[in-house]
Amino acid sequence: MRAVMTYGRHLLAKRKLLEFDIMHEVIRAETGYRMAKISGKRIEAAIFAEFMEFQKELAEALQGWALWEYEFTHWRYHKRHAGGDEYSQLYNTHRLPEYQHLACPAIPLAYRLWSNFPTCPPSRLRDLSRIADAHVAGMTVDNWRASYRDFLSEEYNFNVSSFAGGDPTMRLSKGAHSIFAGVFIQKLPTDLWCYQQVIHDLRPTYIIDLGSSQGGSAVWFASMLKLFEIPGKVISIDLALEQAYWLTKTRAEAAVKRLKLEKFVDWNYVVGGSKNQEVRQKVERLCSEAPCMVVSDSEHDYAHTYYEMEWYAKHVGVGQYIVVEDTNIYGWTGWININDPNEDGLRKGPMEAANDFEFNHRADFDRTDWCSKHYGGLSQSQNGWFFRKAFQARGRS
Repeated sequence: MRAVMTYGRHLLAKRKLLEFDIMHEVIRAETGYRMAKISGKRIEAAIFAEFMEFQKELAEALQGWALWEYEFTHWRYHKRHAGGDEYSQLYNTHRLPEYQHLACPAIPLAYRLWSNFPTCPPSRLRDLSRIADAHVAGMTVDNWRASYRDFLSEEYNFNVSSFAGGDPTMRLSKGAHSIFAGVFIQKLPTDLWCYQQVIHDLRPTYIIDLGSSQGGSAVWFASMLKLFEIPGKVISIDLALEQAYWLTKTRAEAAVKRLKLEKFVDWNYVVGGSKNQEVRQKVERLCSEAPCMVVSDSEHDYAHTYYEMEWYAKHVGVGQYIVVEDTNIYGWTGWININDPNEDGLRKGPMEAANDFEFNHRADFDRTDWCSKHYGGLSQSQNGWFFRKAFQARGRS
C-alpha cells in the first residue's frame, strides 16, 4: 500500500495518470489487505487510513469523463489473461468469462464515488453488461469511447443524443436497464410494464419507492399516476449524497420539471435512507390516510431487505402490493452483487428475505410470480410480488 501511495501521488502531481494503470495496483493492494485481515494478520490501522485518503485524492482527480478516459486508456482485450486458477484470477481485474463467478476484488473509492454513471463500476470488474456488449459485438475501444462520450457528459441532450446518427444501439446499451425521459431506471422494461398495470388497476394513492437511485423509477411512477389521473404521489427514498455520492438525481429533477410532475413526486434523499425515522413517520402518516404500494429496491443484503419489508409491509393497504426487487441475485442464482460483496459467504439476499417474509406473513399476503410468468421470466422481481389480502390476520396460513 505504501508503494502504491508513493507512486500514485507522483502520478497525480505530474498529471500522468494516463501513463500508468495505478488503479490496478490500488485494487491489488486493497484486496491483499482484505485477505490479510481475513487470515488473521495484524495490519496497522493508520496505514489503511492513509491509503483511503490517497484513494480520495484519486477519486477527486477521476470524476465524470476523466474516469472513463482513464478506463479506456488502460483497458485492452489482450489484458484478459488466459489460464491460471481461481486464486490467481482473484487479482485479475480483466477476467475471462469462465472466472466471472468469483467474488469481486476490492472496489476503488473512485468507482464507488462515481457520480456521473453509478450503475456499476467500470470495465475492470465483473458482470458488466456493457463490457459484454462491446466484447461480443467486436467493438474497438476507440469507437466505444466515441459513442459513449456524448451520452455520459453532463450536457447530454435527452431529446436527440440517443437517436442522432442512425442506429442508437451503442448509445443505449450502457449498463442501466432502461431509460425513461432521459433518466436511467435500474429496472427491466417488463417490470416497468407490470408496475403500470398494477397502478392502473389498483390505483394506489402513494407509491413508496425505496432505493430510487438516480430517480428514474420515481419519474416513471409519477408519470403513471399523472397518466391514469390518480391524485397521488411517489415518495422517493434513498441515501443522502454525503452517504452515497453516486445518487445524483439532477436528471430526474429536470425530467420532473419538464414533464410537469412536481406535484406527483416527494424526494427524500436522507441520511439512513429507508431507515430514516422522519421518513418512516411520514410514510406511516400518509399510509394511514390513503392506500400505499411499496417497492423495495434499496440495499440488497438479506438483513436489510428482510427488515425493510417487515416495517414497510405494515403500511401497505389491503388490495395493494409490496414488491421486492432483485430477487435474481445472491443465493438463488449464485451471482453476487458488485456493491454488496457479502463477504461472509452466506449468499443470502432479496430472494431469501422474501422467502422468510412469506413464511411469517402468509395470513396477510399472497405471494405471486405473475409478472415474471407473464413476460417469460424476464424480470428482476421473480416471486417478489406480495398482495395484501388481509390486515393482521391470525396464523401463518
